[in-house]
Amino acid sequence: MILFLFVALLLSEVNAHPKISSIGGTVLVATMTSNNVTVAEDSRIGGAGKYCDEDCKIIALGGKLIFGFSGPRKFDIIYAHHPKDVAAKIHWEAHAAAVHAYQLAQPKTTQETARQFAIIATTIFANSIKAVGPKDFIAMTGGHPDDLSMAVFVGMNVSTSRPEGYAVRFSYSASKQSACYQIMGIVQPTRPGDPYGAFDAGSDTKVIEEIKSGQSFWATSELKRWNQSVAGKKFDEKAILYAVELVNWEINYSHDPNIGGKVDYMVLTRDGIADHRKPRCHGQGENQICTPR
Repeated sequence: MILFLFVALLLSEVNAHPKISSIGGTVLVATMTSNNVTVAEDSRIGGAGKYCDEDCKIIALGGKLIFGFSGPRKFDIIYAHHPKDVAAKIHWEAHAAAVHAYQLAQPKTTQETARQFAIIATTIFANSIKAVGPKDFIAMTGGHPDDLSMAVFVGMNVSTSRPEGYAVRFSYSASKQSACYQIMGIVQPTRPGDPYGAFDAGSDTKVIEEIKSGQSFWATSELKRWNQSVAGKKFDEKAILYAVELVNWEINYSHDPNIGGKVDYMVLTRDGIADHRKPRCHGQGENQICTPR
């Protein structure tokens, strides 16, 4: 009888905790000039020690905006014995949330789409924190309470016909015990190794920051080599290639197991969106999440 009671209590305790399934990991870079804006990302997603290098992290919205995301690409939380204010199942998929945000946006501007996405994501993240607790949710998103994830939306400003971009940073508020967001422009100050004002986010950006600072011997050597390879190209094209190379540098030198694969990128100009993603990302394949194995 005592053994039966012990087993029953143990099973009750196990069933009381939610089951979590999560995949993510990314490095994201965006550059913007007066004529174009580029979003570049790696192709690796991982979960439970397994990885896949064929994911499509960047998508176009309505043929007018580009969306990139750094953080959990997808997660599911199943909570069999959940409190009344927590759903039995919580589902998150970054692409679906971005598409829904674009559908809701009125008018369909870059900033309004970013705002709608922020509302959708914050609601889901807040419910997830209730379900699993802040410690587990922060660990699930990368372990940084001030940077749970980052979304980037770029497009053409309707009034000025110039490129614009907005980033949405999600963080955990200890005072509110919930998720919160901040919307900001993606233009960054230029630096010795970065005349393009590149915006970056991800699970590891130490290599990118070293390159942008242009201070170390390794960084100056790499920048010299890269500048020689793009000599003769115009500033707008260099800005595109710089975003791609920053992601490549992070993939090749960071040794972060959550970053890898080939670099996908999209470029927005007044003529539309140029898609430089891998073949499987074209058409319906872009929404098929790569399965870590």
